[in-house]
Amino acid sequence: MCGDTRGLPPHLQLNQLLSPPTDSLSHSIGRRDFEAKTLRLLRTLRAVLIYLSLAIYTEERFRSQERDPNQTIPVLPAHPLKDDFKV
Repeated sequence: MCGDTRGLPPHLQLNQLLSPPTDSLSHSIGRRDFEAKTLRLLRTLRAVLIYLSLAIYTEERFRSQERDPNQTIPVLPAHPLKDDFKV
């Protein structure tokens, strides 16, 4: 917390509890800033996943052109899950 509030009048106790932290290990932001930063992070992560999937697709396409056409590639089947088993 922000320190010991015993012995202070009630209005000073509340002010000290509601005041932003004074140490260097924490940072206080408002709800709107937090929501804006969260949405920005989610948009960035979405773009990262899209670019990653495009990079993987491009790499696999180049590898398939260099691969021997007679070489067989093992297939790992993806089994669909019923909705009852999903978390």
